Order: sequence, then C-alpha cells, then structure tokens
Amino acid sequence: MDLLLIFAVAFLMLLSFVGGWVAREIAASRRIDQLMAEVEQNVEEQVKEQLIPIKIEHHNQMFYVYNLDNNTFMAQGETRRELESNLEARYPGKKFAARPENLKEVGF
Repeated sequence: MDLLLIFAVAFLMLLSFVGGWVAREIAASRRIDQLMAEVEQNVEEQVKEQLIPIKIEHHNQMFYVYNLDNNTFMAQGETRRELESNLEARYPGKKFAARPENLKEVGF
C-alpha cells in the first residue's frame, strides 16, 4: 500500500510539474505576442511620422514633387539627384514614398 501511495504522489508531482511548465509556456507566448504587437505599433507610428507620400510629375525636362495627402508643391529638380537633394534640404530627416507606378511613369 505504501508503494502505491509513493507512486501516486510521484505521479501527481510529475503531472503538476508538466502542467506548470505548459502554463508557463502559454503565459510566455502570450506576453511575447503582446510585446511584438506593441513594437509593431510603435514602428508604424514612427514610419508614419517620418514618411511623406509623394507624387512626382515630369514636365519640360523638370521633375516636380507634390505631397500626395494635400497636393502641395514640395520641390523640383532637373535630375533625380537634384530632386532628392532639394527634398532633403527642405525636409531634413524625412523619408519620401512614391507609388511604384508613379516611379515607372516618370522613368525612375
């Protein structure tokens, strides 16, 4: 009888250990998912703060850049390098994003 009790206690201890381990894994996984969601949200906010959506037009050997959100003029240049330089000078630290079809349209 004592041997059966020892096996029963050992089995319960093993079961408790495995159950605790699984519960810890589930809690850790949920916490990691939560942290990753927070990081993704912070990255999206930072990108939105720095990224300006633009539209590029090409007329008479001159490129013109407009803010896609409000259609305001931002910069101009005869070449891509000049245009990028003018944008950087007027908007230091900002990044600009034109749609791929717009880039193909103007030959970039």
